[in-house]
Amino acid sequence: MREQLAMAALVSLAGCSIGDLPAQEREIGVERRRLGRSYADDDPIEAILAAKPEGGDAEARITSGISTDQVQEIAVRRNPELTVALERWVAFLERVPQRQFPSISPAFSYRYSGQMKTHEVGVDVGVPFPTKLVTEARAALSEARATGADYRERENILRMEAATAYASLYLARREVEIVDENVVLLGRFIEILDARVKAGRATLSDMLRARVERDGLRAERATLAGNVLVATSALNVLLDRHPDAPIGKLAALPLPEGPGELTALYERALERRPDLVATEHRVAAADEATSRARQEWIPDPTFGASYVRDFGTDRSFAGFMGGFSLPIYVPSILARIRESEALARGARAEVRSTRNRVLDDVRASAARTAAAAERYAILAKDALPEAETGVRTAEGDYVAGTVDFLALLDAERTLLAKSLDRERAHADYASRRAELDRAIGGRR
Repeated sequence: MREQLAMAALVSLAGCSIGDLPAQEREIGVERRRLGRSYADDDPIEAILAAKPEGGDAEARITSGISTDQVQEIAVRRNPELTVALERWVAFLERVPQRQFPSISPAFSYRYSGQMKTHEVGVDVGVPFPTKLVTEARAALSEARATGADYRERENILRMEAATAYASLYLARREVEIVDENVVLLGRFIEILDARVKAGRATLSDMLRARVERDGLRAERATLAGNVLVATSALNVLLDRHPDAPIGKLAALPLPEGPGELTALYERALERRPDLVATEHRVAAADEATSRARQEWIPDPTFGASYVRDFGTDRSFAGFMGGFSLPIYVPSILARIRESEALARGARAEVRSTRNRVLDDVRASAARTAAAAERYAILAKDALPEAETGVRTAEGDYVAGTVDFLALLDAERTLLAKSLDRERAHADYASRRAELDRAIGGRR
């Protein structure tokens, strides 16, 4: 066992340069505290499913009133998908000590010689050459770093999904409110029509047309109210809540603005996008794997000790053995080297492929964000004010008798369409901005 301990000490000294394992462990500890949960690791499935989400203060905010930023933070803290990514990171990090200090099983043996009248008890142990262990540990650490970057990417995706779900619910509620406002507006038109019909200045067909229009809006409202339930369920699931749990008042979506200078967005994405960080770490892991494959030519040491009892002479002896393996199966070693080299080349190509995809994500997201912002600006500053003016003008002209009821009804329909278009453009901008934030590697 002394030999085994000595080899372990040698490996430990050689592995001092393995890297930031303690730093990653501390980072995981911080993430564990951030992702609080109300069940234990060894709880049965039933207990996990029945557990209530952590954070009473978060529940109070959700049911009273909440904003986009708050929804994103709560989703990060409570969504179990992020815990899945974190535990995968933990599992990969646990491979590092396994590679650096592998489980070595001694081989015990017993021999009896009838001719020599001896009993021999021995133990043999073979250990990998120290540099092989260090190389494997470094490869495992690089894979763990890549998995940590995957965790960060999953967090960015979750933030994007939360912001998009928030915008969808906000839009669904606003659509119902706008339809309700137009139902009230049509009700006022019907009151005007009723007075004009009684005075003989309008026809009954105009009254029926107005009532049909109002009933159509009421039917549309039923569909929109269903959309509110669907959007509420989607957001609740992201927040690890029951689909029917109540959600309070939603703060207004952020006002649209331009995405910013494209070159700066590219630079930030290339610097911070977790996808790129992950591929770079996987290149490092592939290089270490190639180095490990080439070390197959290095023999592995073997140590042994034995105790011999000679019953013929009533004496005891101690024996010690040292040796090494012979890597003689050349085709297998060469094939392993070629395999690792191919994987390393593929990892490098993956870096370039990911870089191209990241830049495309940034360009496309920025273009969609800019288009949504411009569309909102046109609708909010030009089209909708003109539609509102058109309704007021048409109503006054109809009362004055200069236009027929169809002109007033067309003005109301235009107002409804432009009001809905503006809200949809606003929600679309919020979703596109969330996509852009994810594309550049985090919040701007």
